[in-house]
Amino acid sequence: MAKVNHFDEVNRKGNLEDVLIAGDKAHFFWKNYPDRNNKKEWKYSEEWAIFCTVIQQSIDETPLILSGNLLDSDVIKDLDIAKNQQALSIIFLDDVTENQKSAIYANLARKTQIKEIKVFDKNCILQDVGRDYLVRLRKNEEMLKIEETLSREENAEEPIIIKTAKQAEIKYADNGIKKGLFLMEENDKGINYHWLSDKFDVIGQGVEIEEGNLHYSMIRFKSNGNGEEITEAILQGEIASAETFKNLRNKGLEINYVTKNHSFLANYISSKTITSPKWRIVSSSGWKNGAYIYPNGEIIGEMDNKQPLFLRNQPINADLFKKSCTLEEWQENVAKYAKGNDFVILSLLFALAAPVVGVVENAPHFGIHIYGDSGSGKSTCSYIANSVYGHGKELERSWSATRTGLVNEAISRNDCLLVMDELTNISQDVGAGIFYELFQGVEKLRGQAEKDQNRRVRTWRTMILSNGERNYEDQLREIFREKNFKAKAGELVRMLNISFTGLNNYHHFANDPDNTTEYHKSLAFADFIKVNSSKYYGVAGREWIAFIRENIHFLNMEKDKNERSFIDKMIAIKPPSVDDKELNQIGRVAKNFALLVTVGKCSKHITGFTDEEIECTIFRCFKLWADEFGWGNKEKMQIIENLDRFIQQNIGDLYHVKNKKIISTPVSKKFVGFYFEEDTRENSYLMLDKRNLILEMGAFPEKKIIESLLKEKRLIRTERKDKETWRNESTYPTLDITTPTKRGLKITLPIEE
Repeated sequence: MAKVNHFDEVNRKGNLEDVLIAGDKAHFFWKNYPDRNNKKEWKYSEEWAIFCTVIQQSIDETPLILSGNLLDSDVIKDLDIAKNQQALSIIFLDDVTENQKSAIYANLARKTQIKEIKVFDKNCILQDVGRDYLVRLRKNEEMLKIEETLSREENAEEPIIIKTAKQAEIKYADNGIKKGLFLMEENDKGINYHWLSDKFDVIGQGVEIEEGNLHYSMIRFKSNGNGEEITEAILQGEIASAETFKNLRNKGLEINYVTKNHSFLANYISSKTITSPKWRIVSSSGWKNGAYIYPNGEIIGEMDNKQPLFLRNQPINADLFKKSCTLEEWQENVAKYAKGNDFVILSLLFALAAPVVGVVENAPHFGIHIYGDSGSGKSTCSYIANSVYGHGKELERSWSATRTGLVNEAISRNDCLLVMDELTNISQDVGAGIFYELFQGVEKLRGQAEKDQNRRVRTWRTMILSNGERNYEDQLREIFREKNFKAKAGELVRMLNISFTGLNNYHHFANDPDNTTEYHKSLAFADFIKVNSSKYYGVAGREWIAFIRENIHFLNMEKDKNERSFIDKMIAIKPPSVDDKELNQIGRVAKNFALLVTVGKCSKHITGFTDEEIECTIFRCFKLWADEFGWGNKEKMQIIENLDRFIQQNIGDLYHVKNKKIISTPVSKKFVGFYFEEDTRENSYLMLDKRNLILEMGAFPEKKIIESLLKEKRLIRTERKDKETWRNESTYPTLDITTPTKRGLKITLPIEE
């Protein structure tokens, strides 16, 4: 009677458990010859080594081999396959048909007393065949007859009906070498398994409304490098692209490099997406329907419709926004050292105001530029402000950037704080208009020629805390090398220039005997804050945002109350010469400072400040700003400044007239006007060529210039002949020269201080 190969050798050992390999190349699955020129030198195959590891068996154990002519179903029926074993592990190679498998099962059920079988494919993956299958066959005669019938079907004279192969499936499996997603393909010879990738879960279908209803598939996996859980949004139109698989590999998901398998993964992701929960995808941080997205993608709260959120564009430095301590640790090691230092308190409350502007009515975002000598302690303000949301030092950004880089950074900190270091480093290429753009919060309109339409305009509400050695206007004048450069009033009420008056309270460093001078005390204090804000950070912002979510109505009421109180204080200290009607611009900024008061009073449980120190500190800082900005209308002040500068620069190009005679003529051929010297300076005046003067007055419209000159009594109008109307221009006196026009503007001299 025929026997499988190694039958006698294996059974002599009397093992209770053995291995059977079935297939035409069963022997090569066990042993192979690595050198094809020396076929006598056999070595165990890698597949056999892997399998022995899977079943925890010695590699030296000899398996039963069923191959060649012995695989004929009629031969298998009477074949001696096993003898006294209690358990048998069976490896079916790809060429073994279902009929042959049925014949083997029927043989083992009839001729042996094996109680347990484990069935594997060629990839050493355990198959879905019950271990007690032979026992059940013996007990169920009908089942056994079915197996025997199936084993004979391939030799029947009647044509067999070939079942259509099932659609390929992807399942999570472990073959002892790799865990992950395997492709299961069933055909008439059996089931083939192909490893596709590490395990990942399809967790949702996302829609990004802001980008025009773009649809995404959401997947989640653990990085094979550090085990970090990664959530990724993949555009559904790009699921099968090489760039998508490259990006996933870069983030730690191992994927089979055989490209023909990628389509299976893409279809798997797509099919799973359809039945997954809906997500909201966004491209910027901040408030989203009641939830707040931190710049690192962390979600605080949930949206009103309970839909999960995902931030698609996370900044490269997202890890710097992590929380490193408890609130008590931050209060004890960072916040308490702000006390007694106006600019540190100002910066800290400014940081806390960042998420408020998105939920409180009529609360605009703005910026503060603190300027002063290098080494005076300005960086201390930046460190403590940054520590509210993340790492005190590393979150700081430099003004040395491109225009696009600055806009992208502002968008990545939407409804949050952006600290910018050293305005001196700003490039000419950025352009002076970048500040207006940053605080306007709207990106420039850009077109897409290939699509014959405009790009989506991105918006943001970012609070920017800047520092430098010079004020914003002087710094830009130097950078852009324009002597007559003037920042627009709209920029100056968005980016608030405040001169740094220094640190006043060094806390315990003030009494440290090792710090004998003011310089040493300041240096020790600054170093201490730098270290602590880089060690204790990220908790205050989270606590504050959670408070905001629950107290929006309360914050709005407090804002209105504090605004009224702050405006009253502003009016009380304004110079008597300034009309209330001229307080529009300065009043707008007063509301910004009032917002900081509101934030301070509502966040006392976080900062530990008192109402009195909050109100006094913020009002002192406001007064510093107002004294530098100037009380009244900024455009009017700039027009008068431009006029006086024009007079100073062109005084030598005027015809000097005294007692109705020209006593000196200009060297320049350009006609600028006349200087009429009278008995006193107050009675002396100028008559200037209107065209040249208007050109030198900047970008202000002529009507605005004339109104400002009249209001400040610098323009003397002439009564018309009808004596009912006035003319802005006056007729030049009759002198022995030819003027390009008959009339000019009659201007008074500036008052000498």
